[in-house]
Amino acid sequence: IHRGFADQIGVTNAFEAIGYREIIDYLDGKATLPQAIEAINKNTRHFAKRQMTWFGRNFGVQWIEDYRRVGRIVRKFLATK
Repeated sequence: IHRGFADQIGVTNAFEAIGYREIIDYLDGKATLPQAIEAINKNTRHFAKRQMTWFGRNFGVQWIEDYRRVGRIVRKFLATK
């Protein structure tokens, strides 16, 4: 927000992305900045929950908890393709 998010509204066509609708409401005077930020946070959490639900149904997903194992896991995956 503080680094110019609202200034980018006229530059992009990604109005469906999280945050744009909320910032437009702020710029139009329909919401205060704190309300817009809270709405962005809430909508981001909802989106993340939908993603986790979708990924949870996809049995091909391999969750990696230790980033140090990524290289080995990717090499193993590519070797099977």
